[in-house]
Amino acid sequence: MKNLAATLLLSLLGIAPALAQGDFPNKVIQLVVGFAAGGSTDVVTRVLAAEVKRITGWEIIVLNKPGASGVLGAVYVVSAPPDGYTLGLATSNSFTTAPFFQDVPADLIERTAALAATGRVTNALVVKGDSPYKNLNEMIEFARRNPGQISIAIAGAGTNSSLVVQLLAQDAKVNFTMVPFTGEALSANALMGGHVTAAALSTPVWGKYVEAKTMRVLSSMYGERYELAPDAQTLMEQGYPYSAAFTYVLFAPKGLPPALAKRITDAFTEAARSPGYLDMANKTAIDMKKLPAGDAVQRFLVEEYARTGAMVEKLGIKKK
Repeated sequence: MKNLAATLLLSLLGIAPALAQGDFPNKVIQLVVGFAAGGSTDVVTRVLAAEVKRITGWEIIVLNKPGASGVLGAVYVVSAPPDGYTLGLATSNSFTTAPFFQDVPADLIERTAALAATGRVTNALVVKGDSPYKNLNEMIEFARRNPGQISIAIAGAGTNSSLVVQLLAQDAKVNFTMVPFTGEALSANALMGGHVTAAALSTPVWGKYVEAKTMRVLSSMYGERYELAPDAQTLMEQGYPYSAAFTYVLFAPKGLPPALAKRITDAFTEAARSPGYLDMANKTAIDMKKLPAGDAVQRFLVEEYARTGAMVEKLGIKKK
């Protein structure tokens, strides 16, 4: 009777008996990714899941819920019971940028328990290797003399990098022609084909081209210069106080019991530091330095949302 009473009490408190007995997990964990299979976020998620399984023995399946820049997957996760069996890996943009351009629940971040940051992808403004522009200032000066003749490829309107390019144009008092594509691969192809003057691309995309000297970095769109392009100044160094990057965030529904949240966080953090994961990160130019940890991950989402809101307000953009 005592055991039955304890079980009923735990159920009333919303704590699964399995958790109280410390036998989590006793079934398969879903790790949801809000992007299609084969994409960069999907690859990161699957490597991370494999490393967690190797380290802990936990059974994890990766479930793709693509749509709305990762928002559909995020909503699926935060709508699940906070029992640790439904987790998500998303880009921070799904929480901090998409809400300003898409129909996103207003309380999405509030319903989210951000557990760990597992890497950061940064961006740069690049041109072809044989471009006449050796630095950002040269391209801006040409744009001032020739309004509308500088075209810049972006991987979708309403992305963080597109906001930064628009703010750059606004502050520099130039008129860039923005050319949105449905992905970075198409943006890179347009640049290499000579269809646009420049492109805003993430490091995993432009890195191989810069190494081959078929692209040149005009400016880092992040707070630091790149080892592959040490002479290319950051936007901030040139007086433009903006950066374009996104962080991979492991998250769960709000209400996850603290002890369980710590156990999951510790497992995934260890996996993100494993040789297998770090090798993948190195090959795909994912930055693993200075990532937020602990409670700072949730604060990061809130602060990044506010920064994005300030950019959107400055540009006067209205949600359609």
